[in-house]
Amino acid sequence: LLDLTGQNARPWSNAVVAAKRLCAPYCGLSDGSQAGDWRLPNANESLSLIDRGHSSPALPDDHHLTNTVTGLDAYYWTSTSSAYYPTTAAWCMSFDGGDMYGDYHCSKSKDRCLRPVRGGP
Repeated sequence: LLDLTGQNARPWSNAVVAAKRLCAPYCGLSDGSQAGDWRLPNANESLSLIDRGHSSPALPDDHHLTNTVTGLDAYYWTSTSSAYYPTTAAWCMSFDGGDMYGDYHCSKSKDRCLRPVRGGP
């Protein structure tokens, strides 16, 4: 089983698998979730979390996202492949300034963090 903690960066394909494998009681989850309940958010879902009035992290005051990594080169994967480079890059989010990238910052071979979500698409 892959290490699933949000602060352990990994390449995109491993992040997709890790998110799908996430389940209780791993990472302190007590929600009864099972493997397959969690997934990587798509690019639009990640952007919906951002509050442009904040930085480091660019999240609203009442957010509940603990252990959010910020700073230079701290990016979180989305499930959305880049339209420009669909085989080699995916969109990723910097919670430092709330920026989204789909270029060399987010080469699918680079190690990036993950923030799995439940429900939705």
